[in-house]
Amino acid sequence: MPGGRALPDARQLGGALRPLRRTRAHPHRRVPDVEATVRLTAETGFLDVVSRPDRERHWSAELWVDTSAAMQVWGSLAAELRTLLVRSAVFRSVRVRAIDPRGPLPRRRSGGTTVTFVLTDGTDPGWRGPQALPALTAYGRADRWP
Repeated sequence: MPGGRALPDARQLGGALRPLRRTRAHPHRRVPDVEATVRLTAETGFLDVVSRPDRERHWSAELWVDTSAAMQVWGSLAAELRTLLVRSAVFRSVRVRAIDPRGPLPRRRSGGTTVTFVLTDGTDPGWRGPQALPALTAYGRADRWP
């Protein structure tokens, strides 16, 4: 359908991502803690600014897009999915990576806080090859928390 959306249920998918909306203390950035500063000033009579770690989104996202010939028709879906991931306010960063189903998987980011989405139609013979499933399985296991 010309002019139609490639991702018609974007709102529903965005809602499904909501449970991932978590923050954590930023390892370096600090911000003023107004309430603690007011409390300390009231208790001591001296103005001393209290700071606390800034908050950042816990997860990053990687969208792996299959580059096989049959996937060319899904280009608009990849773009809409990327936009949805960025606008969801769940991820601190969204990175799109092209993957070749006949080649090696991209290297993992360190830290264990990356959610990986794979967009493929699965029709390329590389997805049915002997290395595809074990490679994806190993990649998924490496992301698990201890």
